[in-house]
Amino acid sequence: MAIALMLMELGVFGALEHILGLYSHVALAWIGALTADLVINKPLGLSPRGIEFRRAYLYDVNPVGMGAMAGAVVIAFVAHGGLLGETADALSAFIALGSAFAMAPASACATGGQFYIARPLPEAPATPPRRG
Repeated sequence: MAIALMLMELGVFGALEHILGLYSHVALAWIGALTADLVINKPLGLSPRGIEFRRAYLYDVNPVGMGAMAGAVVIAFVAHGGLLGETADALSAFIALGSAFAMAPASACATGGQFYIARPLPEAPATPPRRG
């Protein structure tokens, strides 16, 4: 009981609450960028049609996803810091999600979708015509 009282008096739980609140903004920005990439960029043709799982054909960092996520995190932290007003502070988690969701197609459009695949994929072998 003495340890719990000491932790509460020193404000450890408040610090954990603040850190996890900031981490939630990063997680929401990541989910927004990933969802926008799959739900918006794929159907619009801003990213390659298929999903590539072979690491050799991919860039180390996807500038569309990372750019959208980083931009959304910065905007959300600014809003959470109170620089955009009290309402934006209260809605900063939604701002993180929405701005990542909007920035992913914008950055894919700006880059022309050229940073998804690092090198050309090998051609699929031609299938022989069916008989019968």
